[in-house]
Amino acid sequence: DFLHHDGNVHAHRGASLADYLGNGFRIFLRLQFFIFLIVFLGVGSLVSDTPLVFLGRMFLPLTLMFLSLMLTLALAVPAFAAVENTGYSDVDADAWYAEAVIYCRAHGLMDGVGGGRFDPDGTLTRAQLATVLYRMEGEPSVAGEDSFTDTDSGAWYSNAVLWASQQKLMEGYGGGIFGTDDPVTRQDMTTTLWRYAGELAAEGGNDFTDEADIAGYASAAVDWASANDIVRPASEGVFAPKTNAIRAQVADA
Repeated sequence: DFLHHDGNVHAHRGASLADYLGNGFRIFLRLQFFIFLIVFLGVGSLVSDTPLVFLGRMFLPLTLMFLSLMLTLALAVPAFAAVENTGYSDVDADAWYAEAVIYCRAHGLMDGVGGGRFDPDGTLTRAQLATVLYRMEGEPSVAGEDSFTDTDSGAWYSNAVLWASQQKLMEGYGGGIFGTDDPVTRQDMTTTLWRYAGELAAEGGNDFTDEADIAGYASAAVDWASANDIVRPASEGVFAPKTNAIRAQVADA
């Protein structure tokens, strides 16, 4: 994944219920000596009379109950992990983009659309894509103003668009138009990511049945993204370069 790496391997999730149960199980292992001792005393008290008969008989039921509880929790860890809360009501934990959305939310790369929703099938605008990469870069300081006539000074996207244009990551349409609210096509999204990565050469990219529809400026970028599994095909053997990229695809890139 591209948005999910900056030279280091990041964890995809914060602390989950499974993590807490795992911590509890580690504590249980540290206490295993004492549990073994109690069980030993309890079992021993059933077969012989010792000075510790009373202590063993008293702790045996509690020990068995505790072991049963820990076994139940251990078996429940995978189930709890599978239904982990993604933070959005419209992102199922088992969706193909769920971990990517969780990562983007945790690292402040992409916000929801309000009302506890991420809108995974919604389109991403050009201003929003610029903002995602700007945040990924750490929101560096910028100076000056962009040359576009359709951008507002002081808007939420101003610094991101200025930075993206100064870094030659995103260009306007010509005539001073950036297209802040225009949806990003899959080939434009891929080209922007390719430029951000340093316009790396592609090796062994997949051949798509709609290769002829890919613009010349995006051809190398699509090959790079395909060879490195950066952008998923729209469907088997189809890239759909002129189709608008959806928010889930951007998060997953």
